[in-house]
Amino acid sequence: MKPGDLVTLSAYCLKTEAMGKWKNMVWDQKKPLVGIIIRVKENPYQRPWTTKNEQIHYYIRWMRQGPSSRFGAMPGYFYRNDLKFVRGNK
Repeated sequence: MKPGDLVTLSAYCLKTEAMGKWKNMVWDQKKPLVGIIIRVKENPYQRPWTTKNEQIHYYIRWMRQGPSSRFGAMPGYFYRNDLKFVRGNK
């Protein structure tokens, strides 16, 4: 993934406790949640046990409203497994 790609939250992310509000919005109310990657940054706090998923931080700007980060309220980033590409109409 690179800056400029359109993304939405994956099922992996929506199943986390911090995303309860967004899970309801996306799955039950069927409201779209689309964002654009604005920045990709390497994790500055990598350790030998850091997984491949946690090595890169993705910063998203949501088109309407969306979660601030994978942790809920605090501003921050998402991991690769938290995001999926948005598909266009076929």
